[in-house]
Parts: sequence; structure tokens; C-alpha cells
Amino acid sequence: MSARSTSDNCDLGLDVDVREVTPGRNNLYARIPGSGGGPALLLNGHLDTIPLNNCPQPSRDGDRIIGRGATDMKGGMAAILGMVRALQESGIRLEGDLWLTAVVGHEEPEAEKDGPLALIGDINSGRVAADRILIVEGRDALGHEHGPAQLRSLCVRIAEANIRAIRRLGRTRSAT
Repeated sequence: MSARSTSDNCDLGLDVDVREVTPGRNNLYARIPGSGGGPALLLNGHLDTIPLNNCPQPSRDGDRIIGRGATDMKGGMAAILGMVRALQESGIRLEGDLWLTAVVGHEEPEAEKDGPLALIGDINSGRVAADRILIVEGRDALGHEHGPAQLRSLCVRIAEANIRAIRRLGRTRSAT
């Protein structure tokens, strides 16, 4: 799926900045304006998946979808979009801007992280503004470096830190 078709098929009413990294490979940036006065939060994920080498065959196990890209990274990207939909439907408006970013070139060895590097450059230039960044990487990415007990502990610490950061963002009800 191309970056452009991803933005065209997403019915969230977002204004998407399609940032060409290399011909045919785009980062996507969308901003939901805050009411003012709060820090900007950037949610980030990547659009590419791991190379085919050791990927499990696609399958379904009850409610779980197993296969290349299911948790690393499409699950995280779907979670971002679901969160945006829930935020819109709730009528809550954050004080700070909420940035949604999706980058190319994270997993592709030949890309040499060009999408993430382009995002960093765009943050440094002011094209994208963020006070805090949350990368919605799947649990599988953490599992490579940590055993199950350490992973649970790490995920709990990350979740608690994220909850504290989100609470500090300060939310206000939008006028209806």
C-alpha cells in the first residue's frame, strides 16, 4: 500500500502532508491542532515491514493475526488511527497539538533509515513540531532483546510513563 493511498483511504478528515523521502517513497505527517498552551505530542510508526527472511506464514489464531507486519508495525499504526477516531468521537480536544507520523525506510536495510532521518530533519527545521514523541512499535520488537518477564516489566513501565505524559498534556472538552 502506498503512502498516498493510505492517506486517501483514511476517513478521519485529517490534512496529511505527504513528504517525499525518495521518489515513490513518502513519509506522512498529520496534525490535529490543540486548543493552545499545551505541549505537542508526536505519535510515530513506520510503513515498511521486516524483510521476508524469517517471517512466519500469515495465519489467524482466534482474535490474533499472525504474520509479517501484523505487530511490527501495522498493529501500531492501526492503534494510532483508532485512537484518533476515538478522540474525535469523544469531543475531547488536547491543549497541545497531536502529530501523527508514519515513516518509510525503518526496516529496509538498503534505505539506511532514510525515513526516520527525514522526520528528524523535519522536526529540526520546524516542519513538524513536537515536545514529546511516542513510537508505537509492536511488542515483538521489544521481545528480541528481552525475555518474557523483562518484557512485561518494561511494557508496564512504558505504559505508566505514557499515562503520566498524557495526563500532563492536559485535555479540555471542545465546544459542541
